[in-house]
Amino acid sequence: MNGQNRSDVKPGLHVSIVQKQDQR
Repeated sequence: MNGQNRSDVKPGLHVSIVQKQDQR
């Protein structure tokens, strides 16, 4: 359960962090 959820959250979080840094 954790493995599958992590795979879905990892890409979303990564994109959020990259976009946030780009806007900064």
